[in-house]
Amino acid sequence: MAIQSSDGSPAVSRTTPDSRPLSPDRRAGVPVSLKGVAFAGERGVSRVEVSTDDGRTWQEARRDYPGTRLTWALRSYAWRPANPGEYQLAVRAPDGTGAVQPSEERGLAPEGATGYHRVTARVVA
Repeated sequence: MAIQSSDGSPAVSRTTPDSRPLSPDRRAGVPVSLKGVAFAGERGVSRVEVSTDDGRTWQEARRDYPGTRLTWALRSYAWRPANPGEYQLAVRAPDGTGAVQPSEERGLAPEGATGYHRVTARVVA
């Protein structure tokens, strides 16, 4: 996970399913808790959004801990996949100024990492 500098670089957000893999008990219609962190330095994180369709639509995640200028914000999202198959999950975090995290990936140097964190989830019948 990359930590942002205070020079105005975009927010960073990451997500993972809870610590258990999507095993046979992770079936269509069964809730999965997606949890993660976000950071935007002095600008703060206004909200975190989760996509279960590779960024076509976004839903707001629950803010479990808002974070501070020095700490990560914690959030979660209760996802109930309706059907078996592969899902492309993504997460983004608009900062306190309203600027949305850019989707383009960039490494940590020289201005901090960017890009949505993406995960492929497989759901069984």
